[in-house]
Amino acid sequence: LNRVASELENFFTNSFFINDHFLNVNYRIKSPDSLKEKILRHNLYLIYDSPQDLIDNLSDLIGFRIECRFMMDEKKIYNDIIKLFNIKENDGYYSNPLNSSIMLNLEENQPQIQKNGFEIYKIDGKYDKNGVTVNFELQIKFMGNVFWGDIDHRVLYKNFNYMLTEDFFRDIMSSIKDNLGMIDRQLMLVYNHLNS
Repeated sequence: LNRVASELENFFTNSFFINDHFLNVNYRIKSPDSLKEKILRHNLYLIYDSPQDLIDNLSDLIGFRIECRFMMDEKKIYNDIIKLFNIKENDGYYSNPLNSSIMLNLEENQPQIQKNGFEIYKIDGKYDKNGVTVNFELQIKFMGNVFWGDIDHRVLYKNFNYMLTEDFFRDIMSSIKDNLGMIDRQLMLVYNHLNS
């Protein structure tokens, strides 16, 4: 998994570093505790016949995040991905001419709506080389969304059952998200002013 993740990180970095709207690529490999929690939370042990079957069908064992400066840059990065991954494969997946072992599912609508009601660019990916197939998830996030994701994950996601019944918490989180959008617009004004 580490070798595959490193190869994918290099591919995405090398493919997009020339673009001004691209900042960097981060990844994480799901820890044993996180994997256990997901298996229990979604009753995956009842769905799959074997541990290998479960791993083969897990979409986010490796999670990648392409980071960009501003909210509007998320769409630019997504469009860059569409241009690069232009070779149609099976089941909605597309490969690219630079590394045919990396495929992305580009037939799902983007951005997607999360359980919390907010939008996210989230693309299922597959790495398939020399008999090794690994699923991964690719997200595109601007700086404000990276911060928002950390807040959402640590406050709402980890306490999801409790928070679902609490409109107050959802309203506060929505207000924080709106404020991050305002900060994004202000930072973009500063950035554009400095560039000019």
